Amino acid sequence: MEFQSEQSLVNVANEHLKVYKRTAYGKLAFIGLIFVIATATNIINFTGMDFSEQKHISKIQIDGEIGTTHDTGSGYAISDHLLSAINNKDSLAIVLEVDSPGGSPTDSQIIENVITQYKALGQLNNQALQRISTALTSPQLMFTDDVLRKAALELPNKDADFQGFLSELPRKPIIAVVSKLCASACIQAVIHADIIVAQKASLVGNVGVRMDSLNWSTLAERLGVKNTVIASGVHKDMLSPWTDVNDEQIVIARKMLVNPVFEQFKETVITARGNKLKMDLEQLFSGLVWSGLESRELGLVDINADKLQVQKNLEQLTAVKYKNYSQAHFGIGQFLTSTLNWLGLN
Repeated sequence: MEFQSEQSLVNVANEHLKVYKRTAYGKLAFIGLIFVIATATNIINFTGMDFSEQKHISKIQIDGEIGTTHDTGSGYAISDHLLSAINNKDSLAIVLEVDSPGGSPTDSQIIENVITQYKALGQLNNQALQRISTALTSPQLMFTDDVLRKAALELPNKDADFQGFLSELPRKPIIAVVSKLCASACIQAVIHADIIVAQKASLVGNVGVRMDSLNWSTLAERLGVKNTVIASGVHKDMLSPWTDVNDEQIVIARKMLVNPVFEQFKETVITARGNKLKMDLEQLFSGLVWSGLESRELGLVDINADKLQVQKNLEQLTAVKYKNYSQAHFGIGQFLTSTLNWLGLN
């Protein structure tokens, strides 16, 4: 049997499950099969082998806080997926599906750097971007011609040879699609995408930098807990939760930590959006959050649409499917643990 993809392996496992799950021996056999599948999957991921040599649209997810160790939150992992899609000759375009409140500026900068360095290899002209934008926003492309005829609706003017058009571009277009939220460091991560899409009710913005300093010194004193600090310099334990933060430390933190990162953030947004911005910069960098509809009017995003419409339109016009790069890497431990839990053996 020839396995075409990881999904084929999972389908085989499901078939075995139907046969064996009623007996204890069957469960043990199934666990063994899962172990083999998980091992084979990790070997495939480690060696970079890909059995699905087909044209596709690359989908990469940014989900939750940026800066975690999760596959959809780690700046390193997300950037690695980006590079895989960029270097895959069968990838026609890259879609970043985004739902994040922000997080680490360093992780966001890793993602930003990959996008900007790739875009420097070739620019897409306004005509090409407009053609892609039109394709993404056509509401009737999600439906087949038969459905439209039955509803007595005029057939949409489909973009002929859209796949060929994408293949001939100097590089792959990068499309960021916001679902619920893209705030703070999330903006920094995707602001350089060629086209930014958000739903009308999405939340977009909160451009800025914040630093928190927790102080439990009063609680510790009440509990009779003391902390002795032996430091090499007067500011070595600055912002320690064991002591009150004084005015001098706040000034130092703002001047040396918050403001420099904020200036980098502002430069990123201004460089990426340029003359698309239709708002006062002081307002933009005030930390406000806008709806997706307002964000389009203010120039932070380009299109109002949802990720389902974007996916169906791209798949309809290119005659290829999405390929989710964010699901390509998972460990044996995680795979086996979830399986054991499902079987009631853990």
